Amino acid sequence: MAAGADIKADITFFAVDMTGMLAPEVTEGAGFTNEVQGSAVADSKLEQSGVTIGSTIRDQASGMSWTVTGFVKDSSYSHTPVVYINQLDWQAMKQGAVQGGGGSGNANAPYNVIALDITAAQAAQIADQQQSVEVITQKQGIASVPGYSAEQNSLLMMIVFLFVIAAVVFAVFFYVITIQKTSQFGILKAMGTKMSYLAWSVVGQVMLLSVASLALGILLTLGMNMGLPDTMPFELDGQTMAMTSLLFIGMSLLGSLISVARVAKVDALEAIGRTGA
Repeated sequence: MAAGADIKADITFFAVDMTGMLAPEVTEGAGFTNEVQGSAVADSKLEQSGVTIGSTIRDQASGMSWTVTGFVKDSSYSHTPVVYINQLDWQAMKQGAVQGGGGSGNANAPYNVIALDITAAQAAQIADQQQSVEVITQKQGIASVPGYSAEQNSLLMMIVFLFVIAAVVFAVFFYVITIQKTSQFGILKAMGTKMSYLAWSVVGQVMLLSVASLALGILLTLGMNMGLPDTMPFELDGQTMAMTSLLFIGMSLLGSLISVARVAKVDALEAIGRTGA
């Protein structure tokens, strides 16, 4: 609930050790300690809902409330903003949510995940000694988020089809142009032009058009990224852009081989005869 307003929003509570490696990095406002109850750090996306520093967030299930002391960036779980609280508040929340929970605030709370900064050998040792504990890597943990694998598989399929369609479009486009220039290629062959020169000419044209269209696409993507709202889960890094660009150019050059093969089959005498007719 924002200050002066009553706003409902779907959020996810994360209880972490505020001095541990999972402690959120506050980008606005201030954090809090493990000994202070009633304070929380929220994802900055909640600012779009009217939540500000000093606003009160109330959990309907337990009836507990927290005062927002700061914000963090890009912290969400299953597309919902994350609100960080400490372990004292987590214990109190669990007791309030369970019927007949009662008891003091020092009762042990059940933990869903314990994060450890260890090597693969140490993880295997823990898995052998603790049969009731499932030890997974960070990547496996992310993949276990509900809906994550399905979304990634759908996205990967769309990306693969995007590159395949781009390669087909480039191949068909240059193949049509090559057919239209059959007579010119025939005349060049009759004049003694080497096939290697003609092949590199076709590949060079494909490379030039690919790089130009790719540069335009990157500029449009960066412009779109600047215009997207903060609530949109969109991230564009240099490594992804570089890999995508190289793959796009590679698929375009692969499609140009069809045009090169067409040029190689051009008969000089037939092309000249066609021109004379």
